[in-house]
Amino acid sequence: MEIAVCDDDSFMREMVESLVRATGHHVLGIADTSAAAVGLIETGHPDAVVLDLSLGYNTDFDVLGAAISADAQAIVFSSNADAELLAQYPVAPVVVIKPDLKALEQALVRLDREAEAHVGERDRRVRPVRAADGPAPTGVSDAQAFFEAVNGAQGGDALVGLDVPVGAEAVAEEMGRLLRDTDRVLLILPRAVRVLLPAGGEEGVASVLARIREAPVATVDCQVASVIVRPGEPGADAFDRLKKSEGELHPL
Repeated sequence: MEIAVCDDDSFMREMVESLVRATGHHVLGIADTSAAAVGLIETGHPDAVVLDLSLGYNTDFDVLGAAISADAQAIVFSSNADAELLAQYPVAPVVVIKPDLKALEQALVRLDREAEAHVGERDRRVRPVRAADGPAPTGVSDAQAFFEAVNGAQGGDALVGLDVPVGAEAVAEEMGRLLRDTDRVLLILPRAVRVLLPAGGEEGVASVLARIREAPVATVDCQVASVIVRPGEPGADAFDRLKKSEGELHPL
């Protein structure tokens, strides 16, 4: 794996570089400031980043954010790491308290295994292994296929509904274009979009919301709601909850 080493202590940096190579990985590059670290991550696209939280005052978390955005596994190797705070990040980094080089070595050894699990989980979210029941929907207006798919929904599936103001049919059409084919089941109505995400859960909902908020139509007065199908709950009942706005409402 390609690993970026970010540390302002030259001695510890050399020790980390040595450990990276000894555990079978490649040092993509090194950085001793926050700006250099962010640049290295954004241009080099490392598989993992070993980061000391002492690169610059109030800028170290910019490096951690860059690593998460680049889908790189972050290993925080620092003497002042707050594990509880770091655990709140969308993708929590591995935390090793400096100067425990043995623990860092173990974290580096685990990287390949964890990367494989991460890729597998990411692929599961993007391409659910379980297709929804019913005929394959067209993804645009096949109501029959959509409702048959909803009837086959299982616990953990997600339903997202976008309702637009009267006369905003074009908004619904644009929202339909924003949603990937891998969102699996999509129905566009004159003034609404309905999405079923098999095995999507809260993470699937968050992904759809992120794309909605990035779109120009997000400024339109739309209402977005979501529900997660409960274990044992008929998909039709979950869909009724969505239509009645009994799920979670999401501000745009």
